[in-house]
Amino acid sequence: MHGISLEGMKHLLKFDDVRQEVAGRHDLKNHDVVVEMSKVRITPELHMEIPQLGTFSMTDWSTKQLGTILGIQWKKWFNPELVTADQVQEELHRRFDKTGDQRKLRTSRFMPGKPGVDKCDGFLRAVLSPTYHPIDDERIFDRLEKKFGGRVENLKFMKNSLNPKPSWGNDHCNYYTIVGDPISLGAVDRKHPNEDVRKWYDVAEREGRLPEEDTIYPGFRMRNSEVGFTAITIDEFSFRLVCLNGLMITKGRLPPFIATLGSLLMFRGLCYGLTGGWPVRDLPQSFQESVSNHEHPISTKGRLNTKK
Repeated sequence: MHGISLEGMKHLLKFDDVRQEVAGRHDLKNHDVVVEMSKVRITPELHMEIPQLGTFSMTDWSTKQLGTILGIQWKKWFNPELVTADQVQEELHRRFDKTGDQRKLRTSRFMPGKPGVDKCDGFLRAVLSPTYHPIDDERIFDRLEKKFGGRVENLKFMKNSLNPKPSWGNDHCNYYTIVGDPISLGAVDRKHPNEDVRKWYDVAEREGRLPEEDTIYPGFRMRNSEVGFTAITIDEFSFRLVCLNGLMITKGRLPPFIATLGSLLMFRGLCYGLTGGWPVRDLPQSFQESVSNHEHPISTKGRLNTKK
């Protein structure tokens, strides 16, 4: 295939390579421990000492979980410009002793060959309820291999390239984009009845980014959290190199409702990738001004304003 292709744009990985990465991360995990929080201590460096396990630095996600459990607005109350580490340590110990709760702590050792944190044996991944049992990524990959059998070699994996550095996720959720073999819908129609479409074809051809064939890549996107952020979700998608409105309905014989729902899932997955799964608030005034000329501009209160 000449011109643009998904293989040419993205680095696609084989199932075995990704499975090996998942297994490597799994091997670094310590066994989950259920401890009384009154026995947990915080070091002067604000790391967590877990009985019979060691000292662990805290991720942003585990810090957020701990703050929710203890009723603390962590970043606001523990601003280093306002309070000292000793004051933070004292307040956390007071709340640990007062709660008397038991919590399941998930920890992991540092990746060999990569910098860790001084005086720490690893990092705290999550603070969970004692009865909470998350599904690990390794278990999901085991099921994928059993489900697809020999066909698993046809699956290609793509990292989340929306991050500055392509990765499988963040400290609270992992995202796996799985792409199947491309499906050709035939040659690109250079005599398309829509003049605007023909113009875009000409631009793409001059840039060397117009494929000879109209190609669709089927696939699905898995989202899973091993630390209590969300349950596993799977969204199906079809990635098309050349986009013409209505083709999935006219040629793919998909009901319009299903095509609309598929678009909803696709853009929802895009939003998850862009935001890292976190809600976006306090949009700048420049964003509101950028949509002020649309048919339904967004009001300053964040609601749709249908008045013209």
